[in-house]
Amino acid sequence: TSGASVRADSKETLGLFAILLFMASLSSYQVLRAGLADPKRSPYEVMLRCVLILTSVVPPELPMQAATAVHTALLTLHRQKVFCTEPHRVPLAGHITAVLFDKTGTLTTDHL
Repeated sequence: TSGASVRADSKETLGLFAILLFMASLSSYQVLRAGLADPKRSPYEVMLRCVLILTSVVPPELPMQAATAVHTALLTLHRQKVFCTEPHRVPLAGHITAVLFDKTGTLTTDHL
């Protein structure tokens, strides 16, 4: 087995974080705009609510859920008698569209 850690694909994870941050920014802007327009609300309270919205974007369970998803995929592969030597590559396997096998060794040797 590989010594690398089991983790989710970093591009997909960053994409998810970007979407979450974008949505939180929109929500925070709306709260800021509506809060500052209301003279009864304290600007400090409005700013605090905006900061709370932005800091709650990433749920603390997300890294654990990503690792659990990879582990579940590994268990499914094991049940189907597929041996995976590098578990950190499992999230990338979903993007594979073609697999080539070189039975004769002509592609993997130095001489053609």
